[in-house]
Amino acid sequence: MIQVFFDFMDKGGEVLWILAFHICILLVLIFYKALSFYLEAPIRIRNLASLNKHNLFMPEHQEKFFLSKEKDFAKGGLSWISLMVQICPLLGLLGTVVGMVSVFDVMAFEGSGNARAMAAGISKATIPTMAGMVGALVGLYFENSVKLKSKKYLALASQVLQRGLN
Repeated sequence: MIQVFFDFMDKGGEVLWILAFHICILLVLIFYKALSFYLEAPIRIRNLASLNKHNLFMPEHQEKFFLSKEKDFAKGGLSWISLMVQICPLLGLLGTVVGMVSVFDVMAFEGSGNARAMAAGISKATIPTMAGMVGALVGLYFENSVKLKSKKYLALASQVLQRGLN
């Protein structure tokens, strides 16, 4: 099983290793952000509720201050996730270019008669493209999921600040 993975990575070339590392970092960021919503967010909501427990009407400037802190928590890291999702197809495109350069190198030295050598270059060109698109699609799905969770959290935090936790 591991050998199949390493064979696949070798067929894709050096750029595929960079792309795989990039996707791993992206998934770690997404996992960390999602985990913070499941572990830290309930504690933060209880803290907001305890702030508003004795004050039925919190001054507007104080409410905006606490809401801005919660907005920083909810939206923190989302721009990095979005940037990394956008870079995935670009790294795939870089792999395409590197693979096509190797195809042209084979054609320049051996002519167009060596189909086996050209096929290795074409494989080196298409595998990173596919991996970049798959990484972007997976990342985009989870990015949107985390953004939705962020919006729901901010709505709940705003409600708790205005009315308390009922």
